[in-house]
Amino acid sequence: ALVGKYIDLKESYKSLTEALIHGGIGNNVQVHIHWVDAETLEKDGFPEEFQKCDGILVPGGFGERGIE
Repeated sequence: ALVGKYIDLKESYKSLTEALIHGGIGNNVQVHIHWVDAETLEKDGFPEEFQKCDGILVPGGFGERGIE
């Protein structure tokens, strides 16, 4: 899962998604990214979908809103 505040702007995470995909290629595995809105987590708690994920990536943020 990739947890971010700007998941509607997937280009914001382009370098991360490409790195994950290329890492998967190097390890002969297929990478499926499940996008999770960080603001939803603050309101609703952790979704059950996390149980289906093998890993959770929370990218660093910039500015006041990005690191809250």
